[in-house]
Amino acid sequence: MNELAQEMREIQVEIHPPHPGLGLSTVFLHHNGHHGRENLLERLNDADRFLPLRNADGKVRLHAKAAIAALICREEPDEVRETRELQPAPVGVQLSLRDGTELEGDILLLLPGARRRALDFLNTPDRFLLLATPPGACFVNKDWIDHALPLAEKP
Repeated sequence: MNELAQEMREIQVEIHPPHPGLGLSTVFLHHNGHHGRENLLERLNDADRFLPLRNADGKVRLHAKAAIAALICREEPDEVRETRELQPAPVGVQLSLRDGTELEGDILLLLPGARRRALDFLNTPDRFLLLATPPGACFVNKDWIDHALPLAEKP
């Protein structure tokens, strides 16, 4: 057994814009990362420029994060459940991507003080943001957002 091998877990995602032959893909996350169990948002926002994805044919391809507009999870990932437990104030937004795609959901980031406007969330330094879109989530590359429309606050 290779002592350098790391135990990984797999998350099913759809890549947007769709790439020929990819369809449903798998992202690999560390069970034991630098700060405990790695989540997808951490992986997308780390310093690595490429993300390994395995598609249905079993081949692993290295995709440039800059070329990924969004990764869509059809099931609610760990980070959405964990963030909801902290009871954030969700900010509803409609995002228009550069390719004309429209996404709608809630941004669930926790920012200090009264910084809870959509503008505050969009201006954080991370490349990707988490958009809760029941029943799953969408990890959106901010560089692909053309414009955002804040939605009315939910009661």
